[in-house]
Amino acid sequence: MSRQVIPPGAGAVGVAAAVGTAIGVAIVAVLTLRAMAEWDARQARERAHRSDK
Repeated sequence: MSRQVIPPGAGAVGVAAAVGTAIGVAIVAVLTLRAMAEWDARQARERAHRSDK
């Protein structure tokens, strides 16, 4: 059985890719939560506006 040779720096590239992916997921999560909060705020304003009439 032959031994697989891993190129130098492959581990660092893998860690960098994982960190980059985690940052991307965090950004999407924050933007999603902000959009949901804005949606809720808009609906609350519309409900308040309808009840004023």
